[in-house]
This record gives sequence, structure tokens and C-alpha cells, in this order.
Amino acid sequence: MQDPTDPEKLFAYHRPTPENVERIRTIRKAHKELGALIYQTVDACPERTLALRALHQCAMHANYAIVRNDAVAD
Repeated sequence: MQDPTDPEKLFAYHRPTPENVERIRTIRKAHKELGALIYQTVDACPERTLALRALHQCAMHANYAIVRNDAVAD
């Protein structure tokens, strides 16, 4: 088993397979919709900013989870 903290794996470019591109689009669309809802319904304040940043981080981790183990080798 590979060490998940190995910098070679952790910081490598993980190009998605063609099948995973659609999964990433689905994740992006859902996060974008929730982000728009938060932006439109929550008054501007530090907590709204934190909520949007956390949502962005969530999307990035979800995308990474999709490609990390199924990436096309470069």
C-alpha cells in the first residue's frame, strides 16, 4: 500500500479519465448551486465568507477524491 502522504503522489497531477469528467461536472454543478443559494440568501458577513470558502474546499476535496485513484498516468 502506498503512503498517502508521499509527496510524489500527493502533489502529482491527476488527470481525470473521460468517465470521471462527468462526475466532476456533477459535483461542480451541485456546489455552484448551493454556493449561489448561500450568496443570495445570507447577508454579507464573515460567516457567509467562511461558508462559501468551506463549500469551495469541499468541492476541491470531492474532485480530488474522484481523480486520485482513477487518474490517467502522465
